[in-house]
Amino acid sequence: LNLKSSTHTAGVWRNSTAFTATWTKATDTGCAGVDGLSYSLTYATAGTPSTTPNLSAVTTSKSLTVPNSTSGYYFNLRVKDRSTNLSATRSYGPIKVDTTKPVVSSVSINSGATYTTSTSVSVRASGSDSYSGLRYMQYSMNGSTWSGHYTYSTAARTILLTNWGGSTAEGLRRVYVRFRDNAGNYSTAKYDTINYLRLSKITSSSPTSLRTVTNGAFRLSGSDFVGTTQVQFGAATLGSSSQKWYYGYFRVSSDSTLYVYPPQAWNPGTYGIRVRNS
Repeated sequence: LNLKSSTHTAGVWRNSTAFTATWTKATDTGCAGVDGLSYSLTYATAGTPSTTPNLSAVTTSKSLTVPNSTSGYYFNLRVKDRSTNLSATRSYGPIKVDTTKPVVSSVSINSGATYTTSTSVSVRASGSDSYSGLRYMQYSMNGSTWSGHYTYSTAARTILLTNWGGSTAEGLRRVYVRFRDNAGNYSTAKYDTINYLRLSKITSSSPTSLRTVTNGAFRLSGSDFVGTTQVQFGAATLGSSSQKWYYGYFRVSSDSTLYVYPPQAWNPGTYGIRVRNS
């Protein structure tokens, strides 16, 4: 009968329930002639069709719906002649079908951290699939531009916030993850969030010292000063308000320039300056 399928390769997962079996026209080596064919669909193992034909003698194909399953189904076929003789059963399978989406259970960036100062982050994700099993995972920063397929793993993977639709922009960032199962079904994407903050960098100060601090200021040069919320001057925490100028304050001139007005009446000495932007 040369039994095969035009839609499903035996033992290979497919995300379609529409199955078609094909075979060559049945013949009888004796003189009685073919009475008909009988088929059956069995789960997990090959089976034996009924002795009563349910297909005509000239039939060479059969289409039917194969359900989702973990172990697959078998299409079984045999021939009956007009003398009630039955051929050996031919079976095709397993026919492995999975049309359900995988599920992303969890996504975590840097073990649940709320912020990062690096575009390199560690992402861990886990999920499940009802039938064929998880095979691949993908990452995205915008939910539409996806990475290549990585082998599914629950272990953390290092990725960059600048890749796959990402950027170097500060603020609340998302990392999307989706899974693909062995049948080719994709999950709905799920994401975690993290705040990305670039650290301010001080490269120089002018002047490097002040003889008096009545109205003098240190002009700091560097990068990423926009967004500064506090300046630590020695043990003092300076705000951006100049209303109580004698406590000291700061003023952001640009992303590369910051003015620091020290507290009044401090003793001469060397004081560290730190800039905070979160």
